[in-house]
Amino acid sequence: MPRSTRSLRPITLSLWLLVGGWSTMVAADQPTPATPAGTPPKAAAAQPAPGQLTDVNLSELIRSYLALRDQLQGVQLAMLQQRLDAEVASRTQATAVAEKFEAIRSAIESEREFRRQESQRSQEERDRLSLELAQFQRTILWLAGALAALGLLERRDGPVLLEDYAEEDPNWQDTPGWTPPL
Repeated sequence: MPRSTRSLRPITLSLWLLVGGWSTMVAADQPTPATPAGTPPKAAAAQPAPGQLTDVNLSELIRSYLALRDQLQGVQLAMLQQRLDAEVASRTQATAVAEKFEAIRSAIESEREFRRQESQRSQEERDRLSLELAQFQRTILWLAGALAALGLLERRDGPVLLEDYAEEDPNWQDTPGWTPPL
């Protein structure tokens, strides 16, 4: 059962009790005509009884009932309008929150993409520097080799690939008549 119907039941019940009590009070407030002792009973029967409704009382009762019904319908419409306004407001807020979440998500995604590109650029830079270092090392080795070759050529007694460094006295000879090569 919808909430608005449950909350209107006590109001409807109280309206019915109010209308019933009002009609009883109106009937009780009307003066009861005293019938003189000499009047015929027919004239006394023309007057309404204290609990009976007359046409005037009935029309006022119907008018007040219609007014209360209109007020009740107005309250129901106002409650319905408030509920609809609350639903629209909640949908608007939900849409705004969803848009904020989407903006945050896209910002995080763009930041992630930026970080990935930066990482890729730094890796490319490391690779480039590594290649340059390897090339530099090769160049240094070539230069060292060239300088070593030039050093061998620059010797006065010619290029010597193997030199004999005697551990013994150079004047000592193993066999007579032996002379060292070159």
